[in-house]
Amino acid sequence: MSTHPTPAPGAPTGAPPTGPRTVVVVGAQPRMAHGQHQLGMLRAAAADLGVRLVELSSDAVRAAVAGGGSCAPLPAGDLGYVCFREDHTLDTARLDPRGNDPDAVACIRKKDRARAVLRAAGLDQPLTGHAPEDVPGPWVVKPVEGSGSRGVSIHHDAAGARRALAATPGSFVESFVEGQEFSVEGFLHDGQLTVFGVTDKHLDAAGIVELGHEYPARRVAASEAAIVAALRRAVSAWGLRAGIVHAEGWVTPDGRIILGEAHVRPGGDFIHLLVSAVHGDNIFRPLVAAAAGVPTPPFPGQQQGVRAAVRYLTARPGTVAHIHGVQEALRSPGIIAGSVDLAPGDTIATATDSTGRIGCLVARATGGQDPQVVLDRALAHIRIDYAAP
Repeated sequence: MSTHPTPAPGAPTGAPPTGPRTVVVVGAQPRMAHGQHQLGMLRAAAADLGVRLVELSSDAVRAAVAGGGSCAPLPAGDLGYVCFREDHTLDTARLDPRGNDPDAVACIRKKDRARAVLRAAGLDQPLTGHAPEDVPGPWVVKPVEGSGSRGVSIHHDAAGARRALAATPGSFVESFVEGQEFSVEGFLHDGQLTVFGVTDKHLDAAGIVELGHEYPARRVAASEAAIVAALRRAVSAWGLRAGIVHAEGWVTPDGRIILGEAHVRPGGDFIHLLVSAVHGDNIFRPLVAAAAGVPTPPFPGQQQGVRAAVRYLTARPGTVAHIHGVQEALRSPGIIAGSVDLAPGDTIATATDSTGRIGCLVARATGGQDPQVVLDRALAHIRIDYAAP
């Protein structure tokens, strides 16, 4: 079992704190639009709670971990820690004496190891191996670590799976799961799990790249109780205790729940905003409050008649000559966030992972309206002119 670092100099050893703890944001340099929005909401939650944030860059995080959590750039005193970036979840566990055990976070970051733990706990899991001969096809080849569908491929022939394994260092193979994909969002504090809800996932034609999400889920709504029960068993099996939880999985045609990957950070693709918009509260408030050691009301339930969705733009490959209507789309009724990462001269290619997408819009619908209709109306403003070949 891993041990946490000793408290920083000046940290109290027994007496309760006299005020909110300073909260350290582990890795405060988001690269993607949803990460920048997450950081903004995290800052807003801290301001509302009267909590001081110290934001560490990735370089500063590495220095803090190397110093055992007891040296610069960390301030002295009793500190709390929060994280919203996958690449710093393990660093957070190593720094935070109140948080997750580093072994537990290391386990869920290794997809094959995480699946083995769930399989041993009696949960349905894809079969995994080092070669296509180890599991029945079709086959999914994916890196042991990572997110955003990077390096993931689906194969209906063993030879293709073998080539993908050879071309993707640190990868493994698992059996393809047929079913409706979802994610489930929640919050852990002192080992107690609060589940916010389940999110529908929309994929590209290849079944790899995520092109949209809707919250709360409609496609798998009938399976929500079973999904929540599976997540509770999984969190216990992995030994997780703290943080926002985002887990992914499938509902199979025969109704089985198969959990896939899990993370102790909010979901990407603006899922944090979907949850916040439907519940009418900042998803980062309970996270910051727990880290700071301040009381805060429970996160509210879903507001009746409110739904939210995000959709990523799709366009045929080619070179952009002009793009029209972006500001009109962002100002369209019901649109609460978005970005379009295109400019004249850019080349549009078929996205093979989340980094290849060209932008998105986020919608909130009230009064029983459909957020997909809100998105359709907004996206109709956007037009791309292509340069001649």
